[in-house]
Amino acid sequence: MLYGVQDLYAVQCRLMSERSTPYGTRRGPGRRLDETRVVDAALAVLDEGGAGALSIRAVAGRLGVLPNALYTYIADRAALERAVAERLLAGADLTVLEDPAVAPRDRLRAYALALRTTLLAHPGGAALLMTAPMDGPTALQVGELLLGALIETGMDDGDAARGVY
Repeated sequence: MLYGVQDLYAVQCRLMSERSTPYGTRRGPGRRLDETRVVDAALAVLDEGGAGALSIRAVAGRLGVLPNALYTYIADRAALERAVAERLLAGADLTVLEDPAVAPRDRLRAYALALRTTLLAHPGGAALLMTAPMDGPTALQVGELLLGALIETGMDDGDAARGVY
């Protein structure tokens, strides 16, 4: 007899501890993606091909995964566009709109220039911002700050709301 019962039991225990979790199943591969990486890849696709090139399939190809792998992080194309729009809007300095010591027209001009700088770095972003869902937290914050600044310039509420839209 090559191995005794005790030896086989010890080998089995060692193998099980190497290949199992506390729940007794093997772990799958670690996650390679997260929402930040997906949005980074989407921005790269946007930069290379413009707003028309942005798709789940294109972003998945850029990341080297199948398209269905992205649905854990991004629900659909609209959510992808929303996430990219949020990233673009967050790239412009929002603090320039918040300073009450600065005249509202100067705040609006400073934000427009900050957003322009961001969009120059991502040329396809301007077209995307015209069509993407703008209901994320940064978009809402930008809208509120723009609305406040426009009202401070003397616009009536309706005109200011249309100006923000």
